[in-house]
Amino acid sequence: MAWIQTFTGKKFPLDNPNPTLIDIEDIAHALSLLCRFNGHCTRFYSVRVAREIYPALAMVGLLNDAAEAYLGDMPLPFKAHLPRFNEFEWKMGQAMRTL
Repeated sequence: MAWIQTFTGKKFPLDNPNPTLIDIEDIAHALSLLCRFNGHCTRFYSVRVAREIYPALAMVGLLNDAAEAYLGDMPLPFKAHLPRFNEFEWKMGQAMRTL
């Protein structure tokens, strides 16, 4: 089983994500540390868009990239060549929709 230990200490399965283990604190923490474009920018540009949009929509912005908190970010042209990764991403998206 593929899993990661989250910021809050959970053993989170990546191959079969359990919606009950999804934690907004884990998502916010991880996304705040990820940089867009794999770091190829002139300044740190967080994947976390929640702080960039209207406050009432902050949760929507945060959850927009929530799967990346668990799977990481990958440039789209490369991601297209990794069908297994796309499967993980799809499963994560399904788990996120139950929130």
